[in-house]
Amino acid sequence: MSHFLFKPHIEGPKGLITTPDVIIDRLFVSVDSDLTPTSTSLLTSAYSQQSSKSERVAPLYALTSLGAGIIISPGATLSNGPINIARKGWRLNNLAGHTEGIMLNDTALTDLSTPEILINQIGGCGDRMPRGLMVVCLGSWRQANKNFAVKLVDPTLGRTLKHQLIFEDVTIDRWKYRPVPRYSIGPTQREIKHYI
Repeated sequence: MSHFLFKPHIEGPKGLITTPDVIIDRLFVSVDSDLTPTSTSLLTSAYSQQSSKSERVAPLYALTSLGAGIIISPGATLSNGPINIARKGWRLNNLAGHTEGIMLNDTALTDLSTPEILINQIGGCGDRMPRGLMVVCLGSWRQANKNFAVKLVDPTLGRTLKHQLIFEDVTIDRWKYRPVPRYSIGPTQREIKHYI
């Protein structure tokens, strides 16, 4: 079974942090209120990604089911596939009653699909979704620059989750001189002739 091991740092409203390990074995991406099953192999939490100059990027928020409810995390996805989820999150039940004020990079969640709509579409209820699920809601696409920041802002509780990504150009070789590879045959007492 393919899966992604997600290790978020969940910040409570009073600043307390918990860090559960969560197995994600089903991933859905929401675009224009349509949920599409997607491979969990595309999920990553790496802060550095390789991309081409023509690459596009979209901010996102992710809803992840836990035993004690749902968490919401910021992230970004590249047009060639990788879905990068921040290792940060808030419990969704701490946002109850004011999710309409939450912003994703200056876009209100009400302009996208709200968490409540996504939870209902996936078969959840309230602060619960089936175990092992992550639902990702994309923002608008833009050209990928060297750095890209995603902010999830809660003005009611006065807090922000920020996820910074660095994009490396795949056409640039970082080595000035790339050494010739050598092979290893293990420990020996005699001289070994190398054929490279």
